[in-house]
Amino acid sequence: MSGLDFGVTLFDSNERSAMQQAIDAEDWDYSIFWAPEFLGIPTMEPFAVLSAVAQHTKTIKLGTGIAGLAVRSPVQLAKAAVTTDILSNGRLVLGLGLGGLIPIDLEVE
Repeated sequence: MSGLDFGVTLFDSNERSAMQQAIDAEDWDYSIFWAPEFLGIPTMEPFAVLSAVAQHTKTIKLGTGIAGLAVRSPVQLAKAAVTTDILSNGRLVLGLGLGGLIPIDLEVE
């Protein structure tokens, strides 16, 4: 057992890009960089963010926090996850959930 691991979640900011946040997290020895998914809040698509971040980091794990099962096609979700895992050399931690924090995340027309 190696002890307690710490991670950091992407913070949407005009001052520090997602890329720079991930690079800093790796430099500061965080264990994982999380990219959240919200539909009702303007955030970047987590698999795209993590795939891009993977090209500029080497060791930090990359996680979806949390990809919504209720609003994604299972095939598309699997394809995005596998692609991100391949591009990151196996560093993806796939966080899945049914719903969101706000009601709009689950609204389906």
